[in-house]
Parts: sequence; structure tokens; C-alpha cells
Amino acid sequence: MSNQIQKEDVLQVANNLDIKVNEKIILWVIMNYEEYQDNDPSATWNLVVEQMLYGIPEELSIKTFDFYLDQKVTTWMRTNFSVEGEDIEVARQKAVDFVKEGNTSGIPWDEIMDTKEVMSLEENGGMSTEEIFEENGTYVYVNGKDSKDE
Repeated sequence: MSNQIQKEDVLQVANNLDIKVNEKIILWVIMNYEEYQDNDPSATWNLVVEQMLYGIPEELSIKTFDFYLDQKVTTWMRTNFSVEGEDIEVARQKAVDFVKEGNTSGIPWDEIMDTKEVMSLEENGGMSTEEIFEENGTYVYVNGKDSKDE
């Protein structure tokens, strides 16, 4: 006596248990269902499938892999500094000169909130603005003409 189950049956039980399955797992459950049913003849079909899903062989199980995305962005930074002057007009000119001469490079700055924007390839001269790496740092993908896929 064969109580064959279908793909939809496996998917229903997997969804109820919040277990992710792929075609290999579904096929394994269908192909081995009768053996598991024979080992527990009093169990309902869905309990047999549940037992099987909780015991998926390691080589079939869906694994989770971690990646990270590096993105090039533009943002505005604020540098606070002071200049002395006889009046505001003189102070303004001294401030402009101070910045143009590069005197702010040693002064700390703060990021202005909500000003970050992901840089486009065009803004970056076609060079990558997105890079994907595996958790261990292995390169996966870049989106620009500096692509390692070329």
C-alpha cells in the first residue's frame, strides 16, 4: 500500500514549520517517504513529512552564507573654525583664504546628518561604486569598469 505524497504536501508542511526547502529536499522527501512511513505506520502523512524535514541530511540542507556590500557615497562634512577680523567682511575673506590655503585639514569634522547619497557610476567616472565580498573578504562582484570579471 503506497501513500505517495506530492510536492505541494511537502511545501505545505515546510511552510507550516517555517523550514526552507529546495527542489532537492522536496525530491528527497518524496523518494524516501514510504520508508519513513513504514517505520511509523500509525503516524499521519504530515507528521511523517515533519519528521523528515527535521532530519534533512546535511548534504541537502540549505546553508546561509554571509556577504557584505561596500558602497561609495557622497556626504557633507562640517568643520568648525574661527577667524579674527575687524568686521564681518574682513572675517569672511579670512575664512575663505583659510579654507583655500588648506588650513582645515588638521581640524576635526562632523558628518552632517541625512546628506549621504550613494554615488552613481557616472559620478565616479565609470569606476565601481558597489563591491560585494564574502564574509572572509573574498571578492564576488564590482559594478564598474574596474570589474575583475573582464
